[in-house]
Amino acid sequence: TDAHVGRPRPGAASETRRGGNAPTAVRVAWSAGPVPPSAPSRGFDPRVGLVHPKKAAGSTTTVPIAGQGAGNSHIPVDAIAIMGNLTATGYTRGGFLALSPNGVAVTTSSVNFITGQSAIANSFIVGLAGGAVQVKVAGSATHFVIDVTGYIQ
Repeated sequence: TDAHVGRPRPGAASETRRGGNAPTAVRVAWSAGPVPPSAPSRGFDPRVGLVHPKKAAGSTTTVPIAGQGAGNSHIPVDAIAIMGNLTATGYTRGGFLALSPNGVAVTTSSVNFITGQSAIANSFIVGLAGGAVQVKVAGSATHFVIDVTGYIQ
């Protein structure tokens, strides 16, 4: 079984590991790492046009990422992870956002926010599942924004 992280490049280092009594070997090849879009892109912003309400506390939103964007900001359909910034804005009480691969339940926060702030962001690296991520809102209804700055293939 081969697993590749990043784009395979000529001369990329590789390593084969065999574990215990396992009948198979896993060959892991890696390259220089993430391949960022040359232009950061806004992966999700429900505030555009101000027609979308805040996401309710307790809600989970699936956000398609792979195959999105255009030109230098395109995220390939075979991307396995993305990096960027997750921003909470428009909340009236404290709470948090939890970012994860689509369909993966998490209980840890990615961004914490408190009363009195207008917006707060945190950087992330998150895997994609089915080409998407999910954001869970806890505490207070809020808008959230996902800015994608790079991807891993």
